[in-house]
Amino acid sequence: MTINIVVITGCLGFCGREVTETYLNNGHYVYGIDAETYAADKSLISIWRSMYPKHFKYIQSDIATLTHLPDCDYIINLAAETHVDNSITDSQKFIRSNILGVQNLLELVRAKRNYEMPRFIQISTDEVYGSIEGATEHSILNPSNPYSASKASADLLIQSYGKTYDIQYNIVRPSNYYGFWQQSEKLIPKAIKHLILNKKIPVHSNGEMKRSWVHVSDVTSAISTIIEKGDNNEIYNIGGTLQSINSIIGDIISYFTGYGYSKYDMNKYCQYQYVRNGLDLIYSVNDEKLRKLGWERYKNINTDIQSLVEHYEKNIRL
Repeated sequence: MTINIVVITGCLGFCGREVTETYLNNGHYVYGIDAETYAADKSLISIWRSMYPKHFKYIQSDIATLTHLPDCDYIINLAAETHVDNSITDSQKFIRSNILGVQNLLELVRAKRNYEMPRFIQISTDEVYGSIEGATEHSILNPSNPYSASKASADLLIQSYGKTYDIQYNIVRPSNYYGFWQQSEKLIPKAIKHLILNKKIPVHSNGEMKRSWVHVSDVTSAISTIIEKGDNNEIYNIGGTLQSINSIIGDIISYFTGYGYSKYDMNKYCQYQYVRNGLDLIYSVNDEKLRKLGWERYKNINTDIQSLVEHYEKNIRL
């Protein structure tokens, strides 16, 4: 196995944590970069420095103001503002991080000599396609909110740098992440937190929106597969298990309470009719292109709910 030097931005976030630990455990050298926003787990810095003293270096920086990019083979950009509700309330942070931050990283990449340019791996989102079932990498971009629009803008910017400056890149568009240690603003930990506090779970509209769910470890393995086997300057979707919001919440209620749920329980435990402008009815992608590289999903949210409930009951920050 080739040992690489990898820059991972957003290393202290949910997916960044998983990717960083995977690359460190596989013997690679990692430069972790993070702005240390509310989504960062800063305790990881000392843990990784202790466990991987020769292989892990840390840089505290916002990607929009980063002035030096270490020499590396790959840069995996996971630094982003990601919560849609926050983007609707105040889109400025999303424009700064998700567009201007990416543009700054691209400039740092192209400032290096041609033979030293790292391959740029952009972690985007299935939300750039808008409300569509079975989106392929050739589907039009049709974002519905400032968050998805900022990610779509970054994707187009990266493609233009590939054509104009010969930067090598891959754009990765995953479905909804889930797993341990996710921010409590996201659906699964948020639902469990409200149940612990005996509060009703806030649900947008009627809860019948469908999302495709993929475990963060499967996202990480997909990124590795794309780096190892994917073609340069290509886009790859990462699909998941298609489930409605109500179905996910219902399973959480069932495991949490210890008995099956009914429509009565949904109304008992959920507060519906929260309004989100630009709400998409479905996110679903076709990931055949990625599967042809040999990647497959090993996790399924239908069988993972119990372990998620048990984890967040013990570890969620109230």
